[in-house]
Amino acid sequence: MRTIVLAVIVTLTACTVNAQSGQWSRTGSWHLAQSHRVVEFNGQLWAVGGAEMNSGGYTHDEVRSSSDGVSWTQEVDHAPFGPRANHGFVVFNNRLWVVGGSSSALFGLKNDVWSSADGVNWTLETGSAGWSPRASHATLVYNNRIWVMGGRAPAHSNDVWSSPDGVNWTQETVNASWPNRFEHAATVFMGRMWVFGGQSGSVGESNDVWSSTDGINWTLEVASAPWSARSAHTVVVQNGQLWLMGGGWSFENDVWCSSDGVNWTQAIKSAGWSGRRAHACAVFNNQLWVMGGFYETYSGQGSPAYWLLRRDVWSSADGVSWQRATSGSNWSPRFGSAAVSFNNRLWVVGGGMVDYGAEATSSWASIGLRLSSEVWSSLDGVDWTLETVAPFSPRMAHATVVHGGRMWVIGGDIGVGTNDVWSTSDGVNWIQNTASAAWSERSNLSAVVFNNRIWIMGGDFIGLENTEVWSTADGVNWRLETDQPGWTKRRAANVLSFNGRIWLIGGQQRLQTPTGSETVACKDVWSTVDGINWSQELSNAAFLERGFPSACVFDNRIWLTGGNWSQGLNDVWTTSDGVNWSSQPQATWAGRSDHCSTVHAGKLWVIGGGWYGDPFNDVWTFELDTPPAITSNPQPAVSVGSLYRYVVKVSGAPAPVITTGALPSWLTLTGSTLHGTPTAADIGTTTTITLTATNSFGTDDQQFQIDVIDGPVITSAPLVTAQVGAPYIYDIVSGGAPAPTFGATGLPGWLTLSGNRLSGTPSFADIGLTGSIVVTATNASGTDMQSFQIDVQGVPPQITSTPIYSVTARTAYSYTVSATGTPAPTLSATGL
Repeated sequence: MRTIVLAVIVTLTACTVNAQSGQWSRTGSWHLAQSHRVVEFNGQLWAVGGAEMNSGGYTHDEVRSSSDGVSWTQEVDHAPFGPRANHGFVVFNNRLWVVGGSSSALFGLKNDVWSSADGVNWTLETGSAGWSPRASHATLVYNNRIWVMGGRAPAHSNDVWSSPDGVNWTQETVNASWPNRFEHAATVFMGRMWVFGGQSGSVGESNDVWSSTDGINWTLEVASAPWSARSAHTVVVQNGQLWLMGGGWSFENDVWCSSDGVNWTQAIKSAGWSGRRAHACAVFNNQLWVMGGFYETYSGQGSPAYWLLRRDVWSSADGVSWQRATSGSNWSPRFGSAAVSFNNRLWVVGGGMVDYGAEATSSWASIGLRLSSEVWSSLDGVDWTLETVAPFSPRMAHATVVHGGRMWVIGGDIGVGTNDVWSTSDGVNWIQNTASAAWSERSNLSAVVFNNRIWIMGGDFIGLENTEVWSTADGVNWRLETDQPGWTKRRAANVLSFNGRIWLIGGQQRLQTPTGSETVACKDVWSTVDGINWSQELSNAAFLERGFPSACVFDNRIWLTGGNWSQGLNDVWTTSDGVNWSSQPQATWAGRSDHCSTVHAGKLWVIGGGWYGDPFNDVWTFELDTPPAITSNPQPAVSVGSLYRYVVKVSGAPAPVITTGALPSWLTLTGSTLHGTPTAADIGTTTTITLTATNSFGTDDQQFQIDVIDGPVITSAPLVTAQVGAPYIYDIVSGGAPAPTFGATGLPGWLTLSGNRLSGTPSFADIGLTGSIVVTATNASGTDMQSFQIDVQGVPPQITSTPIYSVTARTAYSYTVSATGTPAPTLSATGL
């Protein structure tokens, strides 16, 4: 048995509380935690709760669903039952049920019961069931009743309870024949309830197997099964067999099966997924699924253990051959990456990732850290595109800035520090500006753009920090501004341009001690107007005692988020002058460090990060509270028998709720979508429709009418730009019965109409704005037309060659410049 001791440190700091009113919301992907629960319901997988390992006990309260085990939809942001881990989660009477559990990984025991018919709307069935508050108990459905058995209540227990409705509970036995236990597995098989293993204070982990037909009288089926003693494992039934997987403080990844619960066969000693405990398991689409959990690793001999999450999903049809379920639509969890807003998109570059094949209890150096040179981008933080695997060496702890219409990657950790500099005008095509800058190799350096120059400062190489400040206008020619700025040697400081000054905030420093060295947090704040002469603004800010926070400028303030100091932090601090800092309401994301923060599309973004080998790939935004504004326009007409669909887009924070006044009988508002199909009886113009968007800051109304006509209505919108050499396609969509035929006039020579599709590829000669193009949709009831022009654009120039950065004296220098673009670019040079 493993004893878990948590140290809770409370620090009191004098500060100003001046909250910036706003809302954190989550977008993008979702990662699995540990001590969560997953079931199959209505043809989908559903996941509830779970806890992080190194984030201050952060526990999830989301409800998610998936139709494939890969892509998950957040059905509920904050469930009414609150954060939950080690709970019961079952399907009973065509409803999902959440039964007991804890509000953190270990504390806040519950005995409430909640249910839902759709996973979205939850009902509190009872706030205090007959059994004592508990977690890590077994919950199952048998003989038309919900059963709760054992658990941590808080003492380890072996009582058994059942209920026909989730409200009224009967204690079937105070002491079952099996010893007190928690983190045991249980299921229904061959008309009996079964309990497998678990742990307790008296016997530690066990590998016994018990069964019962009534919950009162229990039969010891196996005193010591061939699988090792374990807890926090999983058992499910598939294809008429019991399947037991993983678990234990030995962090197993074996799979066992049995056709009778007594005789067990090892299906595989070491499955494709790595060792873990407190994972979730389900049967879905005729496959076994293993999800999440955690494992243990060490930072070195004699050092304490670290528990790190497994954030992967695996499936198998036979329990032997396993495949990792991955989605190509998102970047994997990582820390030490960089994020910037560039060319109207959000970008994530590089970072350190965990190899999920790494074995549990391996040394810190071999946990499977893998560096990346991937470049991802997104318009909205939800849908991500892998733009390229860049030609620079995979890295983390690098600097990334936007300067001169280009995105720059500077230095970083490629296994050791490096001093190369790369840039791109589009995020896809990268050039090496210099292979070896004038400054020495380093990682954890800080960079900022100030007065039309890139500035770098600090950083470390093999643990040796520095105080150098360098700048460049072109990424190639670097100038040492000072190596005596006044602030001490450091790495991983936050550096920003704010109020006409460069600001350096915090960082870390390695100090020598009689027994070796220790890392301390730098708790000072400095600023400068020229990069050379620095002023100390704060000398000992208590809130800066942390490692690897992230800072950026948003809403005319500096915002500092997260970091770690014994655990991941999720606090937020802001300042309008760099000196007086305000503590903001704690963020709703899990504590983290080595994450990215940036400003994009008018929002503050927090992306990824984690805690060493325990990274995230979640994306969060903070939006200042603003009144609602409806930003979309409705389709003004619809054909009889055609679907009318208007997705109402609205800005504002908190997220506005959309309501409507009286609607015609054929029209319905569902969420933010107005939809319906009119009949011949609805021909004519509707009465005025009023949509209202409401949040705590006010309302916004939109009024309109819809013409219901017997003839066709074109409902699609054309693409109004095209690029030389790239296919242009516009599929014309129109309602109407009978189905209309399509025509077009004013087409340029490169564009043709076939059926309802306009398509073609423009050439260099077509650059510019076309004449007026008119498309028509016609049937016996009439004609609808649409007029537009297309702007044919060339391809911007891109220098694709890499210059030669060194030459021997009295030796001829030659560099042939290669560039792409349409029309063909002309070349020029300055500074020769």
